[in-house]
Amino acid sequence: MTINNTNSVTQTTSNSWFEESKDQVSVENFLELMVAQLKNQDFTNPVDDTQYIAQLAQFATMQSMQELNYYSQSNYVISMVGKEVTASKLSVGGKLETVTGIVTKISLVDNQFAIFIGDEMFSLSQIMEVKQAPESK
Repeated sequence: MTINNTNSVTQTTSNSWFEESKDQVSVENFLELMVAQLKNQDFTNPVDDTQYIAQLAQFATMQSMQELNYYSQSNYVISMVGKEVTASKLSVGGKLETVTGIVTKISLVDNQFAIFIGDEMFSLSQIMEVKQAPESK
């Protein structure tokens, strides 16, 4: 039994920040696989332990990068409060509509950041433009 290269895992990660997705491989999954492989390995042809260490290091690096990405994105979203934003959405008829207004609040919905223009919620992928809010006189 071989353990697949973890590079493919880093390419399929999602934005589900601190919760494990059903389709992601976690460090716990990796350790379970490693223990199973050690229990069932052919002792005439043992596995090189440096492979395990390298893969554990890759998992640790991947988790650190995910956390860094989360904090970077959260700082970006927080900086949008009070700014004028143009966001798009599809109407029921499939027509692209834009909404422009001041970001009044942000929220974390289903592990995804969302902004609010008034009472309307938009995902970050719907944002088309961000600029300073006009100064009130």
